[in-house]
Amino acid sequence: MKKFTPLFSFIFMVTTSGSAQRVGVNTRTPLSTLEVKSETSNPSDRNLQLKNNVGTSLVTVLNNGNMGVGTATPSTPLEVNSNAAGAVKITDGTQGEGKVFTSNATGVGTWQNAGAHNIVGSFGTGVTISRTETGYVYTGATITLPPKSKYLVNISLLMTYGNNYTVTSGSLWLRTYFSDSPAYAPSTPTQSADNVGGKFAVSGLLPPNSPFNMLTGFIILQNSNPAPKTYYLMAGGITSNGPVLDLANFAAAGWWEGNIAGFSLQ
Repeated sequence: MKKFTPLFSFIFMVTTSGSAQRVGVNTRTPLSTLEVKSETSNPSDRNLQLKNNVGTSLVTVLNNGNMGVGTATPSTPLEVNSNAAGAVKITDGTQGEGKVFTSNATGVGTWQNAGAHNIVGSFGTGVTISRTETGYVYTGATITLPPKSKYLVNISLLMTYGNNYTVTSGSLWLRTYFSDSPAYAPSTPTQSADNVGGKFAVSGLLPPNSPFNMLTGFIILQNSNPAPKTYYLMAGGITSNGPVLDLANFAAAGWWEGNIAGFSLQ
């Protein structure tokens, strides 16, 4: 008795319409150059699958229309699975550094500039700064910028001799800046290398016979690192004229006035 072994588990049927040839799998009337028709109604069955030489699924189309790249079990209409970053690339002429993929009202997506992302700094209990301090001390205030970002950082802080102050006839000038480290700087400012605005200090004056005043200004910082980065607010470099007192609780969270806020420039 002869035994017949089929070479294929399915039959290709080729039909000719005019000069065009169409190939159908599980259909005798293909309507396109290649038409594959499932023989099952199970939506999770694989209707079409492409594998590499070791059997790893590259592209899979399920009976319900879900398509997977790098996965044999796509759970959405399109699922991409990869162990490497940058697995999806969309190049349509609108792409650019720092842009985000955004849809319109009908769901059509294009690359757009990211919206403004504002950041608020944090404060500690404040620091007392000696009236004779020529170095720079860490104030306890910080701001953390996201990866690959550029921000205008606004500084607005209260200067005072404290609640139990004594009015003095002298004036006091204070300088502040952001550093990459909270370490004390004995004389020369250790401003962050990420300062890209040309100027690195924000200064303020506590005038004669005044219990309070505001130190205000801004600094531009650019974090080029692929990770978030924290910047430390330093203060000091005092210059005084006439009798003055020590600054009390500078950059303290308890004051009603004052803030540190970053505004995205990208």
